[in-house]
Amino acid sequence: MDLFTERLIPKKITGKDMALSAILLVAALIISALSFVFLGFAAIIITAAALYGAYYFISGILLVEYEYTLTNEELDIDKIIAKRKRVCLKSYNVKDFTGGGKYDGRKAEFLCPDETSENLYYFEIGEGAKKECIVIDPNETMFKAFTLYMGQKFKR
Repeated sequence: MDLFTERLIPKKITGKDMALSAILLVAALIISALSFVFLGFAAIIITAAALYGAYYFISGILLVEYEYTLTNEELDIDKIIAKRKRVCLKSYNVKDFTGGGKYDGRKAEFLCPDETSENLYYFEIGEGAKKECIVIDPNETMFKAFTLYMGQKFKR
């Protein structure tokens, strides 16, 4: 039986993200205004560069998505930034998980856009000092696969 499922979760925009975006836009406008006062004709190029730079960084802050791809027992977790850059965060074999279940507040690495979601689950990998714990936000098909591949180690 072959299994393939993926889930794409956009990041929720927070007040901190909006404030940082506003600061970047104001900085670009100040640079543009100062360049017109002091540089004359070259100010057009500097203004274009400042506004494009602000757009580039603001879109990178606001347009972030997390993608979970489960192919048979391989779980890949990627972060997509502004639909122009994909960063592979982690890749695991689900059979290597030593435990998992509903997230209960333990210390873990969040590989999801919203740390306050009601649908968070943790997974532990390794033993002893090399133990790693991650938190993700899976869908229903992934739950069935985790139960199939992990057996009693996955507590739903």
